[in-house]
Amino acid sequence: MFPCCIKRLFSSQATNPWVVEKPSSAENNPWFVSGFTDGEGCFSISIVANQKSKTGWVVKLIYKIAFSEKDLVLLENIKNFFKVGKRYKHGAESVQYQVESIKDLEIIIGHFDRYGLITQKRVDYELFKEAFYMVQKKKNT
Repeated sequence: MFPCCIKRLFSSQATNPWVVEKPSSAENNPWFVSGFTDGEGCFSISIVANQKSKTGWVVKLIYKIAFSEKDLVLLENIKNFFKVGKRYKHGAESVQYQVESIKDLEIIIGHFDRYGLITQKRVDYELFKEAFYMVQKKKNT
């Protein structure tokens, strides 16, 4: 527990005088979203078979974060922050937020260009962004 997150309550009504304040909401803090992605996010690049494609293959890009069902409110806050993407059930006790469409991934790319990642995940993001621009260019030609 960090001292900045602890508030002492002076009340005879309090059963526990030490209460942890709620963390900053993802709905209004872009750095919170970037930090959470640094820890729990994933930038996925997959090459999957697709018979409709000329080559028989297609590149699939996905930004995602997985949570325990207990943290569903936090997942919804991040989804509401970006205003794109979908929520999925993932396993027995977890949920996942995913963004897949090229149009929606533009919002994700814009966010992380403005509010950068600070862990090794930044390298993953840079490769993801490079693949995104290649796919975007291909779709526009």
